[in-house]
Amino acid sequence: MAIQSAKTPFAKMSFTPDVPSGALGANEYNDGLNVESDRRGIKKVYGDVNILSTIPGQTIFVTGGFRLNNEYWFVAATIDGNWYGVSAAGITTFTPQATTYINDLYSQDTRITASWNGDVLFINDTVNPPMYLLPDKSEIRLYDYSYSDQTPNVYVWNYYADQGFTNLTASFLRVYATPNVGSILVAGDLNYITAVLFKPVPTHCVGVKTLDSIKVLPHGHPH
Repeated sequence: MAIQSAKTPFAKMSFTPDVPSGALGANEYNDGLNVESDRRGIKKVYGDVNILSTIPGQTIFVTGGFRLNNEYWFVAATIDGNWYGVSAAGITTFTPQATTYINDLYSQDTRITASWNGDVLFINDTVNPPMYLLPDKSEIRLYDYSYSDQTPNVYVWNYYADQGFTNLTASFLRVYATPNVGSILVAGDLNYITAVLFKPVPTHCVGVKTLDSIKVLPHGHPH
């Protein structure tokens, strides 16, 4: 009588992440829990790690990248406006401490985007000015806010303050690397608040930043 194996060798399995768990075939899996892999340049990854369970509150955004000493971090935002970092060492609070930080307007519909420039994370939440997380800091920082332990102390974002702009925000932000200028931040669909009115920046402008300054230019001419 032939003996049927109760387990399928991993070499005969296929990873099908788009197939629902209830529809998986005998030789398919969609969760790499406790699976060690050396594929795609990732070495010694010990399967999936449940990170959201360690984050207090309702998570609405997650990004990940390498920070100081090539340590991989997950950076997450919750619906109450708090930010957290999760690494192999545990969880760290990254919530901005700036007095101008707005944390009570986050919702499930908040559009948050992030771009990594090496080990520096840039974040845009459409509520606050663009934010950044330096590789050796445990606090997300805001443009237009002064920090005594960095040079320059302030990365200027709102050049329209003298015109009554009380809050200049962008609907999206991206980091691009250029051969002549270096890394630049491009912010689009800029809006401002003045006299309790929410208005778009005239001429459908985009913001172009070279990490220490930003200029608002007509769309289509980011230089």
